[in-house]
Amino acid sequence: MAQGLKVSNTALIRLSEHLGTRLVLVGADGPRALRVRSIQQMIAKEIVDRFSRETEGVDNIWAEVECVGATLQDDHSGNFGALPFVMIRG
Repeated sequence: MAQGLKVSNTALIRLSEHLGTRLVLVGADGPRALRVRSIQQMIAKEIVDRFSRETEGVDNIWAEVECVGATLQDDHSGNFGALPFVMIRG
């Protein structure tokens, strides 16, 4: 969060891309370039932190699904027939 406001992942990524174009304009050396790179590193760290938190939640959900799936003993493998096919004139 920036100043208590929620900022989306997309907005952070676009801001980092914009800063990359600013970096080209200000040149690779100098104090402004160092500030831009520093900001880009902060943004990258925040995005990685967010994705790791989101992925952790997904991993927990999949672990629960696997546990539930393991307890179900229904065998549905014989209930499916051949898939229909479509012929297209070309």
